[in-house]
Amino acid sequence: MDDREIRREQLEGVCDAVRAWSRVCGEERPKNVRVVYTTHKAATELLHPGVTAGDHPCYFVTLEGKFDLPTELDAPRRTGVWAALYINPETLQVSSLTVRPSEYIPDPLPLERLGIVYAVGAD
Repeated sequence: MDDREIRREQLEGVCDAVRAWSRVCGEERPKNVRVVYTTHKAATELLHPGVTAGDHPCYFVTLEGKFDLPTELDAPRRTGVWAALYINPETLQVSSLTVRPSEYIPDPLPLERLGIVYAVGAD
């Protein structure tokens, strides 16, 4: 098995984390869920060219839906139709994320540059 392959039980855990996060954000059925095992640094450089991050491993997940992140009462609402999640492979918790409205969705993100891409249904 390639070191960037994701075993079925790991992928199921990632999907559980994606479902839980999506539900908290008001989206019961996220669409176009794609998962790749990579590093936080590689995913950040792909998503935000010129920006760097730590080189620790993560599951990088992109998905679509109607997301409304919970915020403090005095904080601005964060909503969008596209999200990218960085999931810690040890805890399967979302460690970082971005949510974007339709006008700021990146052109098709070439996730295959990061590793093996898994298109999964999160429901």
